[in-house]
Amino acid sequence: MSIKNCKRCYKIFASNRNEQTLCPQCNQKDSEEFTTIRNYLYKYPGASLIDIVHGTGISEVKVIRFIEEGRLSRS
Repeated sequence: MSIKNCKRCYKIFASNRNEQTLCPQCNQKDSEEFTTIRNYLYKYPGASLIDIVHGTGISEVKVIRFIEEGRLSRS
């Protein structure tokens, strides 16, 4: 177990995994936002970045981060 700083909120948290970079609260929020975006894209395939931002209320920065992390792909 190691002590880390969350890369989103900068709180200190205990981590069991080396690759874990988010505290449990931010990880939960991240998962919820990703699910919201994924569900939106299932409903509206081919939606643009602006469509996703307006349709989900999730910031453009977060949507782009999911793309850069490889969790979403542009198609």
